Amino acid sequence: MNIIIIISIGLLISIIFILNTVGVLTPQWIVFSKEMTFGVLNGSSSIGIVPYRTDFVSQFPWYGVASVLMFISIGFLIIIFPVYGIVSVKIYKSGFPISLQKWINIIAAISLLIFCFIFISVILIGSDLQMMNQLLTPTSFRLGYSAWLSVSSAVLLIPVMIPSFYFSYKKIRHFQKFNNDL
Repeated sequence: MNIIIIISIGLLISIIFILNTVGVLTPQWIVFSKEMTFGVLNGSSSIGIVPYRTDFVSQFPWYGVASVLMFISIGFLIIIFPVYGIVSVKIYKSGFPISLQKWINIIAAISLLIFCFIFISVILIGSDLQMMNQLLTPTSFRLGYSAWLSVSSAVLLIPVMIPSFYFSYKKIRHFQKFNNDL
């Protein structure tokens, strides 16, 4: 049962990485109701986080902060893979030793950071959307599918965080107590 949960966490991390990376790299973070014909968005019907647009960020600064947070979230997701590999190998070789606790805590902590970065980014872009809708009427702006892919990856981080904390505190301590009783 425990190995199934560990494998499930690995699959979830892979799915989260794919969803968040696609969300960050696709150009549909902000979708316009009609094609723009002036300013920095001339000829566009949407805008993404990549490439980082300093001309756009100078008008809407929270968009720049959100972009940086999303880039950091991808970096943290890349870090989770080797940490998960260390955890998996140690569990396969020796069960749940106490030395594994710090690695599982790292997975949980990074997952929590990514979760926060994604939601903060969407909130910041939402605040810029309000300003855009006020300044650039009659065009309306809304979040596109790229933002919702990243939000769905953040929601999937919850089933990674909860079992990670559970294994870190309950299973490892139970394993240690069981081995000490022998």
